[in-house]
Amino acid sequence: MAFLNDRNIADASTGGFHGRHAEAGDRQRASSGPLVDSLPMDAPRSGLSDTDPEAAKRLVEAHRRMSSRQKMERVVACNAAAEAMARAGLRSRLGDLPERETRLHLAALRLGRQTMLEVFGWDPDRPGADG
Repeated sequence: MAFLNDRNIADASTGGFHGRHAEAGDRQRASSGPLVDSLPMDAPRSGLSDTDPEAAKRLVEAHRRMSSRQKMERVVACNAAAEAMARAGLRSRLGDLPERETRLHLAALRLGRQTMLEVFGWDPDRPGADG
Protein backbone atom coordinates (compact mmCIF):
# COMPACT_ATOMS: atom_id res chain seq x y z
CA MET A 1 0.00 0.00 0.00
CA ALA A 2 1.35 3.40 -0.97
CA PHE A 3 1.69 6.05 1.69
CA LEU A 4 2.20 9.71 1.19
CA ASN A 5 3.60 12.00 3.85
CA ASP A 6 5.65 15.16 3.88
CA ARG A 7 8.88 13.34 4.79
CA ASN A 8 8.62 10.98 1.81
CA ILE A 9 7.76 13.83 -0.54
CA ALA A 10 10.66 15.93 0.75
CA ASP A 11 13.14 13.07 0.36
CA ALA A 12 11.99 12.30 -3.17
CA SER A 13 11.73 15.91 -4.33
CA THR A 14 15.19 16.87 -3.08
CA GLY A 15 16.95 13.64 -4.00
CA GLY A 16 17.29 12.69 -0.34
CA PHE A 17 19.60 9.86 0.58
CA HIS A 18 16.76 7.40 1.19
CA GLY A 19 17.13 4.82 -1.56
CA ARG A 20 19.54 6.88 -3.65
CA HIS A 21 22.84 6.89 -1.75
CA ALA A 22 23.93 3.39 -2.78
CA GLU A 23 23.55 4.26 -6.45
CA ALA A 24 25.61 7.43 -6.08
CA GLY A 25 28.27 5.61 -4.05
CA ASP A 26 28.69 2.95 -6.73
CA ARG A 27 29.70 5.44 -9.41
CA GLN A 28 33.37 5.76 -10.11
CA ARG A 29 34.91 9.16 -9.43
CA ALA A 30 35.47 11.12 -12.61
CA SER A 31 38.65 12.89 -11.51
CA SER A 32 40.78 9.84 -10.75
CA GLY A 33 40.79 6.09 -10.55
CA PRO A 34 41.70 3.24 -12.90
CA LEU A 35 39.38 4.35 -15.69
CA VAL A 36 40.59 7.94 -15.82
CA ASP A 37 44.22 7.18 -14.97
CA SER A 38 44.45 4.74 -17.89
CA LEU A 39 43.47 7.37 -20.46
CA PRO A 40 46.14 8.76 -22.78
CA MET A 41 47.67 12.01 -21.52
CA ASP A 42 45.99 14.05 -24.27
CA ALA A 43 42.50 12.61 -23.60
CA PRO A 44 40.05 14.99 -21.97
CA ARG A 45 39.86 13.84 -18.36
CA SER A 46 37.23 16.24 -17.10
CA GLY A 47 34.49 15.39 -19.57
CA LEU A 48 34.44 19.07 -20.53
CA SER A 49 34.95 18.62 -24.26
CA ASP A 50 34.41 22.31 -25.03
CA THR A 51 36.95 23.41 -22.43
CA ASP A 52 40.51 24.29 -23.28
CA PRO A 53 42.70 21.34 -22.14
CA GLU A 54 44.89 23.58 -19.99
CA ALA A 55 41.83 25.09 -18.28
CA ALA A 56 40.40 21.59 -17.74
CA LYS A 57 43.69 20.50 -16.20
CA ARG A 58 43.64 23.46 -13.77
CA LEU A 59 40.02 22.68 -12.88
CA VAL A 60 40.81 19.04 -12.08
CA GLU A 61 43.84 20.09 -10.04
CA ALA A 62 41.72 22.59 -8.10
CA HIS A 63 39.13 19.91 -7.35
CA ARG A 64 41.83 17.54 -6.13
CA ARG A 65 43.07 20.21 -3.68
CA MET A 66 39.59 20.78 -2.25
CA SER A 67 38.68 19.22 1.06
CA SER A 68 35.81 16.76 1.22
CA ARG A 69 33.76 19.45 2.94
CA GLN A 70 34.40 21.94 0.14
CA LYS A 71 33.44 19.36 -2.47
CA MET A 72 30.24 18.54 -0.59
CA GLU A 73 29.40 22.24 -0.31
CA ARG A 74 29.75 22.52 -4.09
CA VAL A 75 27.47 19.51 -4.60
CA VAL A 76 24.86 20.96 -2.24
CA ALA A 77 25.01 24.32 -4.04
CA CYS A 78 24.62 22.64 -7.45
CA ASN A 79 21.67 20.60 -6.18
CA ALA A 80 20.03 23.76 -4.82
CA ALA A 81 20.51 25.49 -8.17
CA ALA A 82 19.06 22.48 -10.02
CA GLU A 83 16.03 22.46 -7.71
CA ALA A 84 15.51 26.20 -8.21
CA MET A 85 15.56 25.71 -11.99
CA ALA A 86 13.16 22.76 -11.73
CA ARG A 87 10.79 24.84 -9.56
CA ALA A 88 10.94 27.67 -12.12
CA GLY A 89 10.13 25.21 -14.90
CA LEU A 90 7.16 23.87 -12.95
CA ARG A 91 5.90 27.41 -12.30
CA SER A 92 6.18 28.28 -16.00
CA ARG A 93 4.26 25.13 -17.01
CA LEU A 94 1.77 24.79 -14.15
CA GLY A 95 1.53 28.22 -12.53
CA ASP A 96 1.74 28.81 -8.80
CA LEU A 97 1.06 25.61 -6.89
CA PRO A 98 0.80 24.90 -3.18
CA GLU A 99 4.18 23.86 -1.73
CA ARG A 100 3.05 20.26 -1.18
CA GLU A 101 2.01 19.84 -4.82
CA THR A 102 5.21 21.53 -6.00
CA ARG A 103 7.23 19.00 -3.99
CA LEU A 104 5.20 16.15 -5.46
CA HIS A 105 5.94 17.42 -8.97
CA LEU A 106 9.64 17.79 -8.11
CA ALA A 107 9.64 14.18 -6.91
CA ALA A 108 7.92 13.11 -10.14
CA LEU A 109 10.67 14.76 -12.18
CA ARG A 110 13.24 12.56 -10.42
CA LEU A 111 11.27 9.37 -9.98
CA GLY A 112 8.91 9.27 -12.95
CA ARG A 113 5.17 8.87 -13.19
CA GLN A 114 5.08 5.10 -12.70
CA THR A 115 7.07 5.23 -9.47
CA MET A 116 4.92 8.08 -8.16
CA LEU A 117 1.81 6.00 -8.85
CA GLU A 118 3.23 2.83 -7.27
CA VAL A 119 4.91 4.35 -4.23
CA PHE A 120 2.80 7.42 -3.45
CA GLY A 121 -0.47 6.68 -5.25
CA TRP A 122 -0.19 10.11 -6.90
CA ASP A 123 -0.48 10.86 -10.62
CA PRO A 124 1.56 13.88 -11.78
CA ASP A 125 -0.50 13.98 -15.00
CA ARG A 126 -3.72 14.82 -13.10
CA PRO A 127 -3.71 18.61 -12.61
CA GLY A 128 -4.59 19.68 -9.11
CA ALA A 129 -4.33 16.13 -7.76
CA ASP A 130 -2.74 16.91 -4.40
CA GLY A 131 -2.13 13.40 -3.01
